[in-house]
Amino acid sequence: ECQYNYIETCAVNLIACPMQSFNFMNCMETNDVGSDYEGVANKCATVAQVANIADILSCYNGSDAIAMEHAVAVKTESLSPAHQWVPWVTVNDQYDAAVQDQIGDSLLKYVCDNYTGPNKSADCTSLDSAPVVSSSPRNVCLRVEETAFLQ
Repeated sequence: ECQYNYIETCAVNLIACPMQSFNFMNCMETNDVGSDYEGVANKCATVAQVANIADILSCYNGSDAIAMEHAVAVKTESLSPAHQWVPWVTVNDQYDAAVQDQIGDSLLKYVCDNYTGPNKSADCTSLDSAPVVSSSPRNVCLRVEETAFLQ
């Protein structure tokens, strides 16, 4: 888990295109089994068309990954209210249970309903007639212990 987190943290900081970053992360989360961390990262870079995988792996193999992961942990620990499980979804740095439920039901629908910019996805029009099916109850990992490395 930690090794994959290091790669993902480096990727979030080094992939400039949000769609490529999302596709890379989605691939990593789908394939994060075993210990061939760099092999999975290379596969996901190909899938997501990420050209700077060498930079991501250099970050992963260096001290930057630890510093970046520590910054994520510090931000997580400073959430208010404190997170109680994973995933703990925030929007604009705020937690709202109703928003988490909406996103859990359909991330695309949530984005389509809340995006106010000029480049709304064409996929949003297909949602206008589609019923929303709730997947509740959701599986979450409850927070049961503190993260010792923050101390």
